[in-house]
Amino acid sequence: MVRTGRADSLEVRTRERRLMPLLVGIASYAIGALLLWRTVEGPALPLIVSFAALFPINTAVLLLINTRWKISIHMTSLAGFVGVLLFTALTVWRELPADVEAALTLATVGPLVLLVPLLMWARVRVGAHTPGQVLAGAAFGLLVPQIELWWIVYEWLDLVG
Repeated sequence: MVRTGRADSLEVRTRERRLMPLLVGIASYAIGALLLWRTVEGPALPLIVSFAALFPINTAVLLLINTRWKISIHMTSLAGFVGVLLFTALTVWRELPADVEAALTLATVGPLVLLVPLLMWARVRVGAHTPGQVLAGAAFGLLVPQIELWWIVYEWLDLVG
C-alpha cells in the first residue's frame, strides 16, 4: 500500500484505508489457527487453538469498530499480549510444564503491564491517536481476551478445576 501510494506509512493511520490490512490479518490468523489445529498434538491442543482463534475473531471485531471510529490497534495488540500472559500466569500456569511455569508467574509477567501506559503516551505524542483512542485500544486489549479466555478455560474446556 505504501509503494502504490494508498498509505503514507506502514501504520496505515487513515481509518478508511485499514480495511485491506485488517482482512489480510484476519485471513492469516485464521490460517495459522487451522494449521495449529492440524499439527499440534497432546492435551494442550484445545487451549493452543483457542488462543490462536482469538486473533481472527478479535481482529474482525476491531475491523467493525474501525468502520465507525479509529481505535488504536497498536494498543489492542500490546495490551492483548500482556493480558493473555497475565491470564496464563494467574490461571492455567499450574497446568504447564515446570520450565514454562517458572517463566509465566505474576512476578515475571506483571512488569510488562508498565509497557501499556508507555505505548499509550507514545501513540498520542506522535499524533497517531487521541487519548480516547488509546484508552479504548488498551481496554479492549486487556479486557476482551481475558473474558474470552475465562469462558474458554473455565466454561468450555473446563481445564482448571
